[in-house]
Amino acid sequence: MFGRSAAVSLVSLGLACRLAAQNSPITHWCAAPRTNDPLLQEARALGTSTDSGWAAKRDAYRIVAVPSDQVARVEDEAICQRAAIAYRDYFRRFVKPDWPDAPVLVVRIGEMYLVDDLRQRKGDDAYWEVIVFDKTWKRRSSYGDGA
Repeated sequence: MFGRSAAVSLVSLGLACRLAAQNSPITHWCAAPRTNDPLLQEARALGTSTDSGWAAKRDAYRIVAVPSDQVARVEDEAICQRAAIAYRDYFRRFVKPDWPDAPVLVVRIGEMYLVDDLRQRKGDDAYWEVIVFDKTWKRRSSYGDGA
């Protein structure tokens, strides 16, 4: 089970999420997927494909292969809120200190999460990043155009 420090960290994360949510104008943290959403397609391939290219990516992103029923879009607002705050905090730390709150698309692969804020993926000015988080919302990896 969890050690004492892990339990304290999870409680602290929960309190931080509640405080951040109180100060945010966002009312729905779960973004609706795009038509033929690339994140869902990538998650299915990353989680279940036996193709050597996808298996290599899965290893690079530290994702374990899972049955197809363990790859799913998250619709729970509390989980999306945690994901959005973890995603935002990463960008505030490494990209722009005033990175805005925004709804995110979250896909679960076993005990890992892919999080994307639905920025444009096509065109000359495309700048997007998918972050791979573990179940404690620790960043494990990322990929994208600009990642």
